[in-house]
Amino acid sequence: MPRKRQAWRVCTAPDGRTREDFLVQEKQCREKNAEMWRRTLSKTCRGKSLDEIAAMQGVQVKTLPFALWQLDARGRYRRRYGGQNRDVINSDVIHLSEDLTPKEREEVLAHELGHFFLRHNELRHRWMVDQDGNVEYRPYRHDEPQWEAEADEFGKFLISLSKRKG
Repeated sequence: MPRKRQAWRVCTAPDGRTREDFLVQEKQCREKNAEMWRRTLSKTCRGKSLDEIAAMQGVQVKTLPFALWQLDARGRYRRRYGGQNRDVINSDVIHLSEDLTPKEREEVLAHELGHFFLRHNELRHRWMVDQDGNVEYRPYRHDEPQWEAEADEFGKFLISLSKRKG
């Protein structure tokens, strides 16, 4: 008999915190992190190109031909995990479409670096419940709608930083 696949969904934490409480806490954490990066990068990366900034952080930037994943995107940031529990960071990679103009490439690279610096691709955990009522604190990956706007805003900061003289 085939094994029944468990379907997990986010639930309220045992201490009563809801999904919305976690989102507010994470947003505050991302805002604090963004401000820390703005201060740090303003001191260390003024006048450097976006490619230099990426390299300084160990982020690989790769150009790829048009592919299906690019039907609605011109670039993508990925954090690759390894290890037994998929909790060890193997690499950070930004894929860019090869058909971007230099200005578009700058904008897309800055946006994707925004996702990197704001830690949008980090593994998060949530209290989750399965169909049998079992509750666990489990890894949870989900893109939040405000992440795109946050990455755009941080990307604009990075572009302005790269244009400033050291």
